[in-house]
Amino acid sequence: MSQESADLFQVPTFLGFSLRTTRDYWLLIESKHPKLRGWAEDVAQVLSSPDRICNSQHDSTADLFYHPGQQRLLCGIVK
Repeated sequence: MSQESADLFQVPTFLGFSLRTTRDYWLLIESKHPKLRGWAEDVAQVLSSPDRICNSQHDSTADLFYHPGQQRLLCGIVK
């Protein structure tokens, strides 16, 4: 496995499964959502210990993980 595609984080969820994100996929997320640049650790925290989990109203296969961050409410979308 190359350094670029190595895992950035892997976290257990309250729902009983683990979530994994690679460095390459996080770069794609940052390119689509520049405001998330530098927020990978905060997003991992949201996914591992959310305050609230809701089903997406727009996509029945997606769950929204919410947690108030220090600067803003964060939402991690899991599909």
